[in-house]
Amino acid sequence: MNVPQDSTSVWTLSQDSMSYDMHSPTADRTVHIDRYSGKVLADIRYDDYNAFGKFMAAGIALHMGTLGWWSILANVLFCLAVIGICISGYVMWWQRRPNTQEVIGLNPPARGIKRSIPTWLAIILIVVAIIFPTAIIAIIVIALLDFLVISRFSVLEKLLK
Repeated sequence: MNVPQDSTSVWTLSQDSMSYDMHSPTADRTVHIDRYSGKVLADIRYDDYNAFGKFMAAGIALHMGTLGWWSILANVLFCLAVIGICISGYVMWWQRRPNTQEVIGLNPPARGIKRSIPTWLAIILIVVAIIFPTAIIAIIVIALLDFLVISRFSVLEKLLK
């Protein structure tokens, strides 16, 4: 509940899953009441949200694990998958690392091999880019950094490639 702060403000009563008032985001509700007449000025519920608002409300509840044991389990499995990807990436690099002592830098084993991106991987990247726009921004920034900076300086290229 938010009380009026000045002569023109209103009473605001809200209930949402983000504040742990309840578990389901579909029960979100915000009511604005005139401080003088008691008239309800606005009654906003989950059904009044646009598609993006509904997606955000449900996504935040899922992310916070407030939808029940299954959403907590989904979060735990996602975290374990990220840890597994980190560990398996290092293990794969270690198994394929160069055996020579004079190699400097990370030196990935696929150096010099030109391969095209498979269609299925391109589709996954496009879906990720649509769902997580900051992911595609990060990919573009890294590609530009590689193209504009690292590839132009042989010292950096030897160190990082």
